[in-house]
Amino acid sequence: MKKIFPLLILTFSILFKVAGKEYFVSTQGNDLYTGTIDNPFKSLQKAIDLIQPGDTIFLRGGTYNEPATITINYGNNGTESAKKHIFAYNNETVILNFSLLVTADNNRGVHLFGNYWHFKNIIIENAGDNGMLLAGNYNIIENCIFRKNRDSGLQLSRRLSSLNNINDWPSYNLILYCESYDNADPDCEDADGFAPKLTCGVGNVFIGCISHHNIDDGYDLYTKGATGPIGAVTFINCVAHDNGILTDGSTSGNGDKNGFKLGGENISVNHVLRRCVAFNNGKHGFTYNKNLGAIEITNCTAYKNSQRNYSFEAGSSIFNNNLSYKSTSNDKIIGVDGGSNIWCVDKPIQPIVVTDADFISLVPGPNESPFINGFLYLKNESKLIDAGTIVKDISYSGKAPDIGAFESGVLPIIKKYLLSVSIENNRGGSIIIEPQKAFYDSGDIVKITAIPLNEWNFQTWNGDTISNVSTLNIVMNNNKKINAVFTTDKVSLTYSIKGSGYISISPELNLYTKGTIITLTASPSANYIFDRWEGDTVSSQNPLELTISKHTNIIANFHKIPTKEIILQFEENNCSLSGTIETEHAGYLGTGFADLTNAVGSKVEKAVEATDSVTCNLTIRYAHGKTDSRPMQLFINGSLEISQIDFPPTGSFTTWDSVSVNVKLKKGNNKLSFVAINSGGGPNLDQLRLTASSASLSPADCQSSEIIFAPSSLSAKYNNKQIILSWLDNSNNEAGFYLERKSDSENYITIATLSPNSVSFIDTNYLSGVTYTYRIKAFNSEGQTAYSNYFLIKAISKYSLNVSINPPEGGNITVNPSDGIYEQGTKVTITAINNADYDFCGFAGSVNSENKYIEISMDSDINIIASFRLISKINNNLAKSIELSVEPNPIANYGFISFTADKNDFVILSLINEVGIKSIIYKGYVNKNEIKKFYLSAKSYSPGLYFIELTTSDNKYTNKLIIR
Repeated sequence: MKKIFPLLILTFSILFKVAGKEYFVSTQGNDLYTGTIDNPFKSLQKAIDLIQPGDTIFLRGGTYNEPATITINYGNNGTESAKKHIFAYNNETVILNFSLLVTADNNRGVHLFGNYWHFKNIIIENAGDNGMLLAGNYNIIENCIFRKNRDSGLQLSRRLSSLNNINDWPSYNLILYCESYDNADPDCEDADGFAPKLTCGVGNVFIGCISHHNIDDGYDLYTKGATGPIGAVTFINCVAHDNGILTDGSTSGNGDKNGFKLGGENISVNHVLRRCVAFNNGKHGFTYNKNLGAIEITNCTAYKNSQRNYSFEAGSSIFNNNLSYKSTSNDKIIGVDGGSNIWCVDKPIQPIVVTDADFISLVPGPNESPFINGFLYLKNESKLIDAGTIVKDISYSGKAPDIGAFESGVLPIIKKYLLSVSIENNRGGSIIIEPQKAFYDSGDIVKITAIPLNEWNFQTWNGDTISNVSTLNIVMNNNKKINAVFTTDKVSLTYSIKGSGYISISPELNLYTKGTIITLTASPSANYIFDRWEGDTVSSQNPLELTISKHTNIIANFHKIPTKEIILQFEENNCSLSGTIETEHAGYLGTGFADLTNAVGSKVEKAVEATDSVTCNLTIRYAHGKTDSRPMQLFINGSLEISQIDFPPTGSFTTWDSVSVNVKLKKGNNKLSFVAINSGGGPNLDQLRLTASSASLSPADCQSSEIIFAPSSLSAKYNNKQIILSWLDNSNNEAGFYLERKSDSENYITIATLSPNSVSFIDTNYLSGVTYTYRIKAFNSEGQTAYSNYFLIKAISKYSLNVSINPPEGGNITVNPSDGIYEQGTKVTITAINNADYDFCGFAGSVNSENKYIEISMDSDINIIASFRLISKINNNLAKSIELSVEPNPIANYGFISFTADKNDFVILSLINEVGIKSIIYKGYVNKNEIKKFYLSAKSYSPGLYFIELTTSDNKYTNKLIIR
């Protein structure tokens, strides 16, 4: 009998210690608060902009209806030893809901562009595109759910279309125990559960993930010629089921509907899949999808997929210990078959006959835990036990691994259950959870105790459990959400400050009896005046008498006293900052300085109010310790005011200097945006001094300046039959962009309406040889517009020609002209020249011909293979010794390959297709005069010309075979 043995073949220990600062975010919070557990922020973005390496953001339970994409910018990094954390607090249910976003390519839920972040126990739903675009490195996404997004739930791809090197693509990320389902795009053909595709880097690993009921594929690893190969991805204990249909039963004819789709466009990538399962998917369970690499498929199980369980029609994939059962169509297996696999194919004899009796159950459990009831687990008497081959990195018990994904004797691995406990309105008490875990096993008993604060009472539990007993024992048999309600006869007062000043309260108590009269007095700091009270009470009276009858929140607003000269520090009160506040270089005048991100378009923004239109002098204090200049543009209210302000080197980062410019400010609010022009970003910025000639100036409220910025740096390039446009988005409040184009024969027309924050577009609807002028028009909800620069480009279609020889020693080819890249319509001649002992078989690929001389027109990319075959040596050998025969030939249904050995020997019998891909039929020893005969099913191969090759210890024999 086999002993119980763990299923996981790799164990990842994620150890972290929350040693940094803790920030709290709540649906009941306010971004003017301090971010503590008692005074939480309201928006996650606010906390993200503050967090430092080692810090943790705790999200309190609730649904966050996000109005825009949450962005972790490039350069906002943790470190290997001090990650930045975003966790659900105390197992409370946290939902980031992006249903307010319209469907658009850039309207993703979360942009994770930084490195060394750790997300845990977060639900992301209803985004206008991907739930999350992961474009950074060394991140961990753990126990998260991606659902009902309008493109793939989680996609790993580059952050910018200009990043063409794999070293700039997301790498070394760990996706751990995540679930993705019900993701569907409007066209019903692109939304996958998990999509590490197109521009995904190296070293990414998925462990224990489940992807089900997505409109396209469960896991999509598509590659295309324009961007080339992606990095190899590793999947361990991952599951794909019921993809191609949503949980409500709706489906579409457009989606691919595979479980694991592992490539595209004949590009080789050596992915790794170990102990993965695919069942009930709308097309194939596992498919190579034209990935010609050496994919490792080990101990995987495929069951009842709508077409093939395994579809590998070419390539050099490696198969060991895999199980296919009840496939609708025969599996196609081309590659290295370890001999310990069970396929669904038409063969006279399978190594083991599999029946329903081999399995504990063939009925799947719940979507998120399909194996909880023993689904696809082997019974103790199954012949599949110990029938596998010993393979590196595959753990097992007994004599050898079992065939399939699950080792016998192991209890079913199920998704851990989540206990979400929250407090109504986050007021009145706390909850003790014993034991406290991220997830619980089935049957675990969890003790929860509600502890009221002084003058509060525990009232009830509601949610999945209803009780008025303060201490409960919860049996974990599914995910549970429980809410504690505390009540009091008294009411509370919370307050915050906007600007600079303080509040005194009389009497100052934790709780008040309803009807108590409270006096609040606002006292401004130096150079500030009190403006008004906001929140639950709006008033300009100071002191303010307030009769409190409910839980009340008050905000005291203070404004700076207007003056003709004001000084603004760059380390505080910025409207926005692409970078961080630093203190490492001495000599700054305030409490720090602004260190901008090293990137084109990084910026810092300030807001100033003027009592009248005025010419104003700006003096900017800065330091720059490198040898290059760091020029910046200045936008005022979205319009370009100064195209270049030079910031020359100061000699060191502790040597500070100043530059001055004159600008015009309008009456009212003015937003000043300093935007870096070069990839080095801007200098370190310390202080901004503004001196007006007449009107008074004061710091302004960033949020009250509704302006729109013109896009800048519009450029275009022609590549791979596409005009690729890119620009800088200098605004954060546009409603969108109009992309406009004109030519000599037509004036400007709008060719695309783009979503907010778009920075690129690909134009494929053009005429070759025509010169086009492009421009971008930004618009906002107030009807304001702003134009970018314009850019001219002439579109000329060019196509590539690639000719290969198979085998290389069979001959050569001449190409005239031999440019390799040709303008559309160019005529090219190709001539095949065979070497001695070889015959020319023909051209295949984009052009099929048996003529040695062909002429083609370059109207698309063309790939051609020139095939040759050995003749003289073959015929001599056949005449002298071994006869290699095929009956019948051609083969329509099935046939036999046979030969008689001329001596005791070790031989290899192979089948080679037109493009040289070889599959081994037999490899082993034969005895002299032994007749060897092998069955061949035409259903397992595509129709075409093949060669049979027999390799002995001292010779090689071939014969031609045609499969119809």
